[in-house]
Amino acid sequence: MKIIDVFCMSNNRHLLDQFLITLRSQLALVDASDDKNKETIRTIDVLVSDKTDQDWNGAYQAEQLLVSILPDEYLNIEYGRRLAEARAMVSDEIYASYVKPVEQSPDSVAVKRGALLRILNDLQWHAQKRNGAWKNRATATAKLVLMIAVGLFIFFALTNISTTPRWLSPLQLPLLAFFAGSLGAEFSLAVRIHKNFDENQLRFVENSAHTSFLLLRATIGAMAALIGYLLFQTGMVNPPEALGITTDEATIQSVAIIGIIFGFSEAMIPDLLRKAQPTK
Repeated sequence: MKIIDVFCMSNNRHLLDQFLITLRSQLALVDASDDKNKETIRTIDVLVSDKTDQDWNGAYQAEQLLVSILPDEYLNIEYGRRLAEARAMVSDEIYASYVKPVEQSPDSVAVKRGALLRILNDLQWHAQKRNGAWKNRATATAKLVLMIAVGLFIFFALTNISTTPRWLSPLQLPLLAFFAGSLGAEFSLAVRIHKNFDENQLRFVENSAHTSFLLLRATIGAMAALIGYLLFQTGMVNPPEALGITTDEATIQSVAIIGIIFGFSEAMIPDLLRKAQPTK
């Protein structure tokens, strides 16, 4: 997945450059003539300078150092802006830990600087986690596209065999259900990956970047589809009338529909097994 790594690095570099520009503009607001600020200004200048190999760690360090030397009037603006940003990202308890000290000492600049420093630390951690999740999502999506392409090739190969070999004939429909189920599971995974990313549920996105996890979920969907096919074939479960499928004669189309549905919703299998009863 080197292409994905290069693309992510390029995107991150663009964001880093924009962030460094913001830090330099903030640094320009600081009173450079004040002896107390000179050492901190020199350190920040090295971290954000075009002449150095910048990275996010250095940029985050510079952002935190700026808190100690920002003019009071700009400190209030930055505190309010960052507090609003944190509101959507942290729990109510953590948010309260930012606000309460400032409310208790509204005139204390030191307290507000300390609160802003804690906010920045948490926001930086969330940003790093989000950047990792973005890369994981891109990796998982690329792997899923490849898996879906391979699955579609096999699926259409099974459905378009003009003359079925004798040895394959009894296996054609079960194999079709199996691969249709894997496709359904892969479509389900694609939806869940992007849904979890948008909802900031990043553990599932992280897991999905691993090939073994994707193959396991696709196999579960395929097995669920195969079980569903056998349930319908044996008459233990009748297909919904809306699908227009009967158990009297399985066709390629009906098996494909059953496989994709069961693969997309593999959680249906335990419920169906509990309710399954032989038809009279």
